[in-house]
Amino acid sequence: MNLKMNTEQIHSFLPGIVDAITSAVRELYETGARTFWVMDVGPQGCLPFVLSKYPHTMADLDDTGCAEPYNRVVQTYNNLLRSQLAALRDELPMATIVYVDTYSILHTMIENGPRFGFEYTTRACCGVGGKHNYDYGVQCGTSNHVHGQYLTALPCVDPTAYINWDGVHLTDRANRLLARHILSGHYFQPAFPVSELCPSHIHTV
Repeated sequence: MNLKMNTEQIHSFLPGIVDAITSAVRELYETGARTFWVMDVGPQGCLPFVLSKYPHTMADLDDTGCAEPYNRVVQTYNNLLRSQLAALRDELPMATIVYVDTYSILHTMIENGPRFGFEYTTRACCGVGGKHNYDYGVQCGTSNHVHGQYLTALPCVDPTAYINWDGVHLTDRANRLLARHILSGHYFQPAFPVSELCPSHIHTV
C-alpha cells in the first residue's frame, strides 16, 4: 500500500484487509481452532506519528486533538470487520468468534485523559520535541540530523503521564489499562465470559 494515498484511496483497500483476516480465521478453524479474539484498530488519528507526518488542517481536529479523517477510515474498517465476523459466525457455528472493541477503550482514554491519570494524550513520551514530541527522522532512542540540528530522541521523565510512548505504541501504563478494560468483558461482541473462563488471571494485569 502506498503511504502517500489519501483517505479515499485507502478506503478501497479495506475490504481486502478484512478478507485476509477472515480467511486466516477459516484456515485456523480448519486446523482445529475454535475460539478467536479478533481485535479492531484503535484511533490512528490520535497517534503522534499520524498527527506529525500526515497532512491535516485545524478543521480536521476534534476536541481531543485527533485528526477525524484518519479516525473515520479506521471506523469504516472496524465496522466492516465487525460485519464480516458476524457473517463468519453463521458460517462456522462451532467457533466462538469475538470482536474486541479496542477503539472505544482507547478513544475514551484519550477523551478523558485526566480521569485516567494522563496529562498527555496525543504527545509521545519519547521524542525530540515539537507539539507531539515526534519526528519521523529521529525514532525513540536514535539520533539523526534534522533541519541542521543533531537530535536524539529521549524518553520523558514520567511515562505514566502519557498514553503514547514513541509516537506509535502505548506506554506500559496505557497498555495495562487497555488490557484491564479488555479483560472486563465489556468490549466483547458478542459477550464472552472471560472472567469465568480465566478467573485466576483477571486481577494480575
